[in-house]
Amino acid sequence: MWKFLRFNPLLCLPLICACSGEGGRSSDHTPLHHSPNVKVLTVSATKFEVPDIDSRFQVVTFAANFTEWSFLNSPWEKSQADFPEVEYIFYYSGDDTVGLKEWMVENKFAYPIFHDYKGEFKELNIVDKKLTSISFLVKDGKQLGLGHAANPTYKEKLKRAFYGD
Repeated sequence: MWKFLRFNPLLCLPLICACSGEGGRSSDHTPLHHSPNVKVLTVSATKFEVPDIDSRFQVVTFAANFTEWSFLNSPWEKSQADFPEVEYIFYYSGDDTVGLKEWMVENKFAYPIFHDYKGEFKELNIVDKKLTSISFLVKDGKQLGLGHAANPTYKEKLKRAFYGD
């Protein structure tokens, strides 16, 4: 049923490339605020533990939906393999948790998702309230930039943000 939602990098490339810093507080080293009011969603495909929100290196992804355009539909496991010291944290603010769990099973989504049922993460961290997906690169609790695993320059951008040139 959810097969049409699988990640297609060619369809998402214009959206991914357009995500250059607008909408989030990403270039001024603003602290990232994690939402305290979340429910952790996991399924049988979940491989990773609940992430440590105090870890030094983080890629924090927010999604308001789980359609084909959602940043949840990205090669995050490949990124995890390349950068095992990075915590991958996912927030979802939609209402359809049953559908999301079905999507997680169908797509073998390996990460727990924080259901931000009060919408606090978006309120605290995202300037453009029309955004439905965004991924922050976070070091020591500060936003350093935006990054998306399907972006061709993601790996270099993550290295630069976390480890310098």
